[in-house]
Amino acid sequence: MLPFARAYAVSASRRYRLPVADCWDEAITALVRAAVYFRPGAGRFHAYARTAIIRGLWRYGRRPPRVPTVTLEGVSGVAPDVETLLIALELGENLMTATLRTDVVVDVPRHAVPAPRVAAR
Repeated sequence: MLPFARAYAVSASRRYRLPVADCWDEAITALVRAAVYFRPGAGRFHAYARTAIIRGLWRYGRRPPRVPTVTLEGVSGVAPDVETLLIALELGENLMTATLRTDVVVDVPRHAVPAPRVAAR
């Protein structure tokens, strides 16, 4: 099984333009997963492991690209402490609640609110 896994990892690394070491790690992971979940009587282990390797490398190769990281330019190197962040969150929540209470009037028509259900006796 290992020669097939090695050959398929090399071909998958070419196909998906990934490092061979990453594909080999993924193939070994698929083999371990196949060894853990294989149930005797459902067929030969060789076929089950081969399918696990092929599908595992396919999923690994077709995974979405990683999200690019964004640098924070202009931000000072020292982050505020946790207490300062919590105070700012509380102040923001209080300001938002006060704004919502005074500025927003919610007008809900009576037919939009469902009537309470009464159990039949």
